[in-house]
Amino acid sequence: MTDVTITHVIVHELTKEGKQDFDYSKPYNLRKTTLDPVNHTVKKLISEFFKLYGTKGNSAHYGIFKDIPEQQDTISHKFQNYLLHECETEKNFIPLSISIMEKFVETAKEEPWSSGGFIAFCDYETEGTLFFSCP
Repeated sequence: MTDVTITHVIVHELTKEGKQDFDYSKPYNLRKTTLDPVNHTVKKLISEFFKLYGTKGNSAHYGIFKDIPEQQDTISHKFQNYLLHECETEKNFIPLSISIMEKFVETAKEEPWSSGGFIAFCDYETEGTLFFSCP
């Protein structure tokens, strides 16, 4: 694996059964703290994600933010702010991951076949390039 420097990692859970509506009182379980980025198990978890995304023909989905300002949502603005000003601290990483989870809930409400699962958020650098992923 290419040399990777992990800055922040957190895992949240989206709680939704396929073909069913959300329990709106608890659509997710949110972790309050980040995981230790130098922990062996955490590094192995992230390494497995990199293998998935680096494999040709994988089932991973990639997202991008819209370029048209009128179509951009608050997540793209929060993400830009995080990257430009605040990415050094855990206290800014956690709220960004929660905002994205809230957006996942909105999106999943519209998709009856969607189901929940664990979602990992990772801020890392490899080969001099910064990445933010939620595989």
